[in-house]
Amino acid sequence: MSVHAGCATKSGQAQYLTRCNFLVAYFQNKKRTFVNMSNAQLKTIQDYVQLQRRNALCHSVRAAVDLGILDSLAEGQKTAQQLSEVLELNAGATDRLMHVLAGTELVDKYGEDFALSNIARLIPRPFLDFGDHYWQYLASHVRNGTSLVVDDSIPHNEADFWATQAHKEWMLTPVALDVSRVLSMGESRSGMNILHLGCGSAVFGVTLAHKDPLSKLTLVDTAANLKRADQTIESVELGRDVTQVVGDWDDLSTCDGLEPRAYDMAIIANRIHWRSPEQIEQLLKELATYIKADGELAIVDIFPGKEEGDLARAEHELELALRTKAGQLHDPVHLRESLERSGYGNIQFAHLSAEPGYWGITLSTRI
Repeated sequence: MSVHAGCATKSGQAQYLTRCNFLVAYFQNKKRTFVNMSNAQLKTIQDYVQLQRRNALCHSVRAAVDLGILDSLAEGQKTAQQLSEVLELNAGATDRLMHVLAGTELVDKYGEDFALSNIARLIPRPFLDFGDHYWQYLASHVRNGTSLVVDDSIPHNEADFWATQAHKEWMLTPVALDVSRVLSMGESRSGMNILHLGCGSAVFGVTLAHKDPLSKLTLVDTAANLKRADQTIESVELGRDVTQVVGDWDDLSTCDGLEPRAYDMAIIANRIHWRSPEQIEQLLKELATYIKADGELAIVDIFPGKEEGDLARAEHELELALRTKAGQLHDPVHLRESLERSGYGNIQFAHLSAEPGYWGITLSTRI
């Protein structure tokens, strides 16, 4: 049996033969031939090839980042030959790599030219390692269950994780629009005094207020986050004043300017998984003193229970445990119990349709 030229080394021959033996053994055990392969056998091959392809794509993207290819394309589209000359790379290898990258979401191909895709242009440069600087410690986390932030031997700051999440908030606009639809803002709910706690860039609060032109909006967060909220307000041309209160969203004693029993609706969006269940229950009790009797509390977060969102939810849950000390996803059943103990009733939960399928909303009434 001859070996492909690309596997001329002993290690290459061994890997090649291992793959061949895997397939031969599979079909011998099943006593099948290529003429009458079952759907299950075909799927086995497809899954194996797909796994190989994913791994190759990951390494190709990492190589493009390390070699400066994406930085070079950020300056303008180029041919593979031009990239190899500018970056002093092998021309043939560069050409082969670029054709692989053109099959990813990062690079577009126009004739002989390659250019950054729209999404690649939106990704801040520090995020282009796609988390390698922390995922590299995953095996250690699985062995001991320890978060990176409590392992003194690993240089990691929990603030880095939350900063990354803040930069992704613009991607939550479809979720915010879904929330406004579920709540029928501007229709069955109109003219409301809305309190957005831990607003960040205020995508949710501004979306609700935009859908209800008669509403009033109060935003609560740190001074730095409120500056980001200003940008959102300007971008949608909200057209009316928004009250801003500087303070820690999870410690309302720091929020001077909030009015007791003044708000028809409070919303906490994409925040409760930042804290432990005990911390969230304490916050719910404090927040109840600012919501009107029969006023509502809407909690939007990542929740289990929707099959199409299971993988994305599991990935996010894994990253939370890896990179934060107390961050964790909350089960709607346990959240309901915390709400009941904190003075809320008429509790309802619904999954949202927005991608990636793990968002949900818990709506309750202050009693």
